[in-house]
Amino acid sequence: MYPMFLDTNGYHFEGDPGAVKIVEDLFDQLDFEELLWESVTDALIYGDAFQEIITGGNGDILQLIPRAAYSFEIHNNLHAKPKGYTQHVTINGIDKDINLKPASIFHLRLWKAKTSEYGLSMIHRAYDEILSDTRIYEATTTSIYRHGFKKYHVRVGLEGENVPDTMLKNIDKDFQDLEAKNDFVTQHDIEILPIDEGGLENIHTYNDISILRLAGALGVPEELIGLNRSSTNATATKRIETFFKKIGTLQKQVARAYTRQIIDRMVPPGTVRLVFNDVSPDDEGVKAKWITQVMSASGEDPFIVLPREWVQEQFGITPDGGE
Repeated sequence: MYPMFLDTNGYHFEGDPGAVKIVEDLFDQLDFEELLWESVTDALIYGDAFQEIITGGNGDILQLIPRAAYSFEIHNNLHAKPKGYTQHVTINGIDKDINLKPASIFHLRLWKAKTSEYGLSMIHRAYDEILSDTRIYEATTTSIYRHGFKKYHVRVGLEGENVPDTMLKNIDKDFQDLEAKNDFVTQHDIEILPIDEGGLENIHTYNDISILRLAGALGVPEELIGLNRSSTNATATKRIETFFKKIGTLQKQVARAYTRQIIDRMVPPGTVRLVFNDVSPDDEGVKAKWITQVMSASGEDPFIVLPREWVQEQFGITPDGGE
């Protein structure tokens, strides 16, 4: 869900038009959307994401290749900056360590542990809830299967009669593979009584509680996954709004990482930057309404207060009118 919301409204580049064209071509070549999804997913699961930077003879970036995050070891200098990486791999059954320089690796970290060079894994925080949800799912599946068919108590023999165990076992075998459309034809000394006709009650409650706890551990509003614990619309809106703000913060972190580590190597640093479009459609609507009001009150020249170029940047509009 996090990678989806990060790029749900797309992205654009801001800066010098000529340099922007170079970066746009590069990101199209790199298939950036797929790289973005993989890097954010790895950062959420492992705490860190690593993509190897492949360059040509002239130093131009040709490709970014995602690498297994769990196989990397980070080496920092005294200023807590990466001075290199070691990737532990197995090739033809032989363990091998590959030493890599910082310039050959794109590294994304969303949350950093203060006492460690590695990032914090969101999945690790929710690990207990994931195990709990798995156990509840397995238990409810088994319960539904066991209680989904009626059970019967088969009474054999007349009152006071001692029925041999061998006969009870033989009759028990006849009732082991019952199906939904079974009819019973018996003699007068066999009585069949249905039991457990009520089945399972409120089983959805267990699953809902499990999912709610998991959503809470992952920081996802329950309303976004179709659940609502009788909360008011105002409460639900506030939770979703807070989630969007968190996504906006993550967007800035991801954009800053790709700008500094990739874009600044293709064009002069500071010339172009990656910007994700606002994840919240409400914010875009509020921004558009405010800009319209300011421009309407600006007299004959609607751009006297807000420059045309700035307004275009707010909505990802290029000078030629395209997107």
